[in-house]
Amino acid sequence: MGKLGKGLMALVTAVAVALTVSAMSPEARRSFAEFEKRVEAGEPEALYRMSIILEEGYDSIAPDNVRSLSLLKESAEKGFGEAQNYLGYLYRRGERVPLEPDSAIYWFRKGAEAGNYKSLNNIAYLLLFPSDTERKHIPTDADSIAAVYLKKGTEAGLPTSEAMLAGLYLQGRGVAADTLQAEILYRSASGKGLAEADRELAVLMAEISATDTTGRALTLLGNAYAHARGVPYDYSKAIECYLMAAEKGNPAAMFILAESLDMFPDLLRGLDAPDSFTADYLRSQAAEKGIATAEAAESSLLPISRSERKTGCDALPPHTPSDVPCIRDTSVHP
Repeated sequence: MGKLGKGLMALVTAVAVALTVSAMSPEARRSFAEFEKRVEAGEPEALYRMSIILEEGYDSIAPDNVRSLSLLKESAEKGFGEAQNYLGYLYRRGERVPLEPDSAIYWFRKGAEAGNYKSLNNIAYLLLFPSDTERKHIPTDADSIAAVYLKKGTEAGLPTSEAMLAGLYLQGRGVAADTLQAEILYRSASGKGLAEADRELAVLMAEISATDTTGRALTLLGNAYAHARGVPYDYSKAIECYLMAAEKGNPAAMFILAESLDMFPDLLRGLDAPDSFTADYLRSQAAEKGIATAEAAESSLLPISRSERKTGCDALPPHTPSDVPCIRDTSVHP
């Protein structure tokens, strides 16, 4: 496009913006004027925000796809991670730009290297689960590269990164197989409310419960049934799990059973529980092993204490494909 064309485009945009500004309050008008100055100065974040406004239009500002895309690319080229992530998304989907897996990988990686949390998950997912079209563009060491990005996300406390990294530890993809590490990561992501992690943790605990001599897996599985965390609510199954865990000596399970027996004395009837399993006995046994309160029992089911748990950006981004499972638990855009 020549200079004249660009000038006319800028003029049309300016007129549309002026129409909107004229309807604003004096305070809003001043604020928008300052925003326009930032755009004109080429500030990366302002360029990105204006590109989003022009993508769908705002009030009297008509959508302007060409100008919007130009500003988005300029922002990305200047290193703004949000713009890099969104541009990667557009190239991956072939929306407003050609379908180009190499460009999608490039911009997701640029965003991740810039510290954009959303890009960390998006590049990892693309590398681990490429479509048929993308597969030939994926490097041979894709699993290892994805693991590096997911570890960065995990260090930032991102539950989606934790859950995906846990899956790699279970499969030994890009990292050495480590079931315990996978459990810790799923538990952390679950504690932050990620439904995907709830489901995976429940499946994992069911798989390892038979060989777990400590009763930890059964206690966590019972907790899942008791609170519908990744499995349907089933109080009977929860009690069965707690009972088997208590028989293996798990103190958290013992304490939970003791508290339950206080309310429902016949709770264990018909479950072939040891005669010694009364509320007082189970509570004393749990206390001897360091679990004397409900808070202590709960904390033993968590991977880290509440005070240590990171929240961070949860990396459940806008501008992320709706078919990416690591961000399924929240609304997505577009």
